Amino acid sequence: MTAAWRLRLGPLLLLLPALAGGCGPTPPRLAPVQGRVTYRGQPVVHAAVEFTPDAAKGTRGPSSAGGTGSDGVFRLRCPPYGAGAVVGHHRVTVTAYPGSAAVPSSYANPATTRLCVEVPPGGLEGLELKLEDD
Repeated sequence: MTAAWRLRLGPLLLLLPALAGGCGPTPPRLAPVQGRVTYRGQPVVHAAVEFTPDAAKGTRGPSSAGGTGSDGVFRLRCPPYGAGAVVGHHRVTVTAYPGSAAVPSSYANPATTRLCVEVPPGGLEGLELKLEDD
């Protein structure tokens, strides 16, 4: 191989490991989260549940969300990464969809919600989120 060819191929050979390994950001570490939301002892139906990482407690990453069914049960997803939530501390919001029973407004904002949850590496199954009056 001539010196000219080595000069042309050298930079390309250095890029091959980066291209083979992917160029995107590292996906967050997720754990499965499934739970149930209740208010005044009744399931909260047709509501959005969102887990927002609490940076004040050292948790960073994308939020995860899910909707409640007729039994108040939800499962979180973290698009585009898949099912679950980032491992760590979260502020949890619950917002009723239009046309569903109202929930206290303080739960709709991460700054005012009283719901805080730590997602362990193994995830959370059967989490109970009990909303209370403002």
